[in-house]
Amino acid sequence: MGDALDRGIEDRWQALQGRLPPILADRDPIVLGVVAIAIVGLIARIVLLGARPAHFDEGRVAHWTLHFLDTGHFEYRHIIHGPFVQHVGRWVFYLFGANDFTMRLPVAIVGGLLPVGTLLYRNHLRDHEVLIAAIILTISPILLYYSRFMRSDLLVATFMFVALGALVKLADTGRVEYFYVAAIFAGFGLASKENGILYPLTWVGGFGLILGHLVVRELLHRVETDRLSESLPSMAAGPVDAVLGGRDVRAHLLGGMRKRAVAVGRSRGEVADASIPELTVPVGEYYAARYAGDVMLAIVVLLFVLLFMFAPRGAGMAGVNPPSDTGEYPVGDTVGFWEGVTDIPNVYPGEIEPMNVLPGRPQGALDGVVEWKFTEMIGHTTDRVISEYQEWLPAVGEDRADDEPAFTDEYKDHAGFFLQVLGKYTWPTLAAALIGFVALRFAGRDHWVVPTMLTYAGAASIVGYPAGMDIEAAWIATHVLVPLSIPAAIGLGTVIRAGWSAHLDHDALSVGLAVVFVLASGGYMATTGVNAAFIDPVPDDDPLVQYAQPADMEMRQGMDTMDRLVQVNDGTDVVLYGSGIVGDLDTYRYTRPLCMGRNGDGDGGWWDTLPLGWYFYYPDPALECHVESGGLQTAIENDVPVIVTMDGADDQFVRQTTDEYVSATYRLRASSPDNPSADPFVMFFHEPTLDAAGLDAPPNPAWV
Repeated sequence: MGDALDRGIEDRWQALQGRLPPILADRDPIVLGVVAIAIVGLIARIVLLGARPAHFDEGRVAHWTLHFLDTGHFEYRHIIHGPFVQHVGRWVFYLFGANDFTMRLPVAIVGGLLPVGTLLYRNHLRDHEVLIAAIILTISPILLYYSRFMRSDLLVATFMFVALGALVKLADTGRVEYFYVAAIFAGFGLASKENGILYPLTWVGGFGLILGHLVVRELLHRVETDRLSESLPSMAAGPVDAVLGGRDVRAHLLGGMRKRAVAVGRSRGEVADASIPELTVPVGEYYAARYAGDVMLAIVVLLFVLLFMFAPRGAGMAGVNPPSDTGEYPVGDTVGFWEGVTDIPNVYPGEIEPMNVLPGRPQGALDGVVEWKFTEMIGHTTDRVISEYQEWLPAVGEDRADDEPAFTDEYKDHAGFFLQVLGKYTWPTLAAALIGFVALRFAGRDHWVVPTMLTYAGAASIVGYPAGMDIEAAWIATHVLVPLSIPAAIGLGTVIRAGWSAHLDHDALSVGLAVVFVLASGGYMATTGVNAAFIDPVPDDDPLVQYAQPADMEMRQGMDTMDRLVQVNDGTDVVLYGSGIVGDLDTYRYTRPLCMGRNGDGDGGWWDTLPLGWYFYYPDPALECHVESGGLQTAIENDVPVIVTMDGADDQFVRQTTDEYVSATYRLRASSPDNPSADPFVMFFHEPTLDAAGLDAPPNPAWV
């Protein structure tokens, strides 16, 4: 029945070809279909991309990305997560300017192109299942929402999905270029977020479960055929090796690699016709001998990508700290990436002077010991990554304070939240994946290993990620949904084929059940995704929205109004007033504005006010901070366009001091029953300045 559906797609494509331009008519219809789906996904991710106010994490990462552009200083820090988005975002800011739209643009593009990755798994899916997988990755509510969010979870899920797909394609085709595709995208994934290292573990674990299943099945088969005793000596030497010659592993796990190895060897004159269909050496040895050089070179490519991403730039950590009073950064002993790769030590007399000779050696002396900055840069980067990962990884067996909940209690809380998110936003994908898993086990498909492995990987993520959560956030579900898209496509395809078969058999009930499931699943994903991304991106008390998301969409209009006033105003643009939003200057990071904090606390308070630091940084306003009433009085007398407070007493004092300002109150955090006010702050706009600029006063949210 699956072949009939695929033939139907082909027949309709042939009927349509005559009405298409030649550039499209000669193309593969499945590839064109996936590309069309991806285009729709890109549009859905880019439209109104800057409308939602920035989340705490978005403001933090965007701030340091803009800092990287402004200063040239960068050092990998796990608290900001992987450096990929900072490197790419830096160039996006350089080309298109810094704002909420451009900070989210790299993630939106990657998320929109994610469905194209399904083509790498095409040999393991029916044609219509490839299209279904692409649709799932396009309309899944969580994937859509967090493709419109400057966070790296979607990036690592996408890049590792493509890296695995490239390895699958390598096994399917024998084409060595897929080694390098896998290496590059694995490097991007590892450089996107720290949990990228978990993906290969889930792949290996999934294949291990499959291999274990096949080993057990082979043993049971030998018991049934009374052959177990004959194989005991070989089993003692290694049960897995003894079973690798069995029919199940050859037919299912290798999935035709022997046949393809023969085809590749024959095309290159390395395998004689007489050796077909068997090689004179085991397939593993053939591939090891044939591709050893490509594997080594691909590893070099992977390491270079990682070095490029993680190596420091400029002054490294010294450049993340505030500059000195003279505005200069201490360079220290940090060797940046470009300095390292362009430093070539002298090896020929009289030609190139060494760029860095150890103390005590004369410059240009060839008998001196030369420091090569490239090795120094590698050593620094390696040490930095190791130390940051050690801080990121949870401390196993660490003693807990008496007032801290036990691990089991934390796990139950996080797992409960995670299941709530999955149940509300991803039940169609989970249900379809379960159907797909059953179909893989009992429908006798030729290519079942890779989809089954991805099912195990997704299931392991459901169980494992609650153990590593430090905060409850729905973006973790991306690591479940992307791998499960493949078995979910198989499940939906199975339901569609069953419905079509029932239609041919005039079974109205089965047809109705299939139609209801498909329409309910697709309709729920589409409508929920549209609502979350466009209609109500910051709903109250919803598990999709992480706590640190500002609760009011109207905040976008307040920030846009401030940006426009900054562009037309001369003199001081913004004044932060009161201890609720002003800290001291003794900050240990170069967080802008430096005077911003809470209750006199500098850097710690700055973090508590995110994403406001981002909004007071990228427009480059002339900004002052005051905690004394005299400073506020001066600002009012000078008609400062915007005054911002974050304390009820300070808000009231401004209102009592002047009647020339109109106020708008916004919540800095997501609203919930436990925190309905959600950390409000107030923006006061000078009405005469608004009128002179032709701007309306920003509206207050409905709750004010």
